[in-house]
Amino acid sequence: MDRTIPSNSAGEVLPGLWVGNFMSVFHLGYLAKKSTKIGSSSTDKVVVTVISVLSNPNLILLVTNALKEQQRLQSDATNNSSDNQSRRIYYIDIINHKVFPLKDTVDSDLSSLLPDSLTAIDEALGKNITPLSPSTNNCLLNDFNQDNDKCHNLQRICLVHCAKGVSRSVSVIVAYLLSRHSDRFHTFDEALQHVRTVRPQAMPNVGFAMELRNPSSGVSGSRRRDGCDKVEDMPEETT
Repeated sequence: MDRTIPSNSAGEVLPGLWVGNFMSVFHLGYLAKKSTKIGSSSTDKVVVTVISVLSNPNLILLVTNALKEQQRLQSDATNNSSDNQSRRIYYIDIINHKVFPLKDTVDSDLSSLLPDSLTAIDEALGKNITPLSPSTNNCLLNDFNQDNDKCHNLQRICLVHCAKGVSRSVSVIVAYLLSRHSDRFHTFDEALQHVRTVRPQAMPNVGFAMELRNPSSGVSGSRRRDGCDKVEDMPEETT
């Protein structure tokens, strides 16, 4: 399952932070192996947080089942071998899953989920030493929330995905860049262009783009440059 991955499924935006489509959740081991934060010879525990920005119950169920299958594969690899390299055949130890319901329509309220989703990314990457609470976090492989010591010396990666990895997940990532890395990304266009270096098809729908440009959103890249202020209208994703 994790040996190959379609080249257009996901891209690494920042060290350990990935954006992709729903197919990328089938290849978490590959993402962990290729993450710039994690070397293939690393013996640290690896925790992967999957943030699903979806509204279709069938897709959410598909993602959940895919994560459970990877849980089973990892558990089997761990239980059947004492050799560390064999244990790391899937390169992950812990999987967390968080779902943020959102339709990919121009009138969907992106800004309402940004505070919680951006905080979830912070926690996934270890920016906040307090783990996700049990009430909002689905830890599939190990309940490391019960022991804070287990949260130290972990290698963390985060995958933010939607159906096609074009609009919803990209919008959350752009918001994260504008909010948490405003020293590097001053405008919506700068943040989006950076995402496109690893995810060329990235294109928030026009409604999300307008929200992200709006100063009242709190993450706005509203300072525009000549020739960089056009928002393209793209077909909406399958939810």
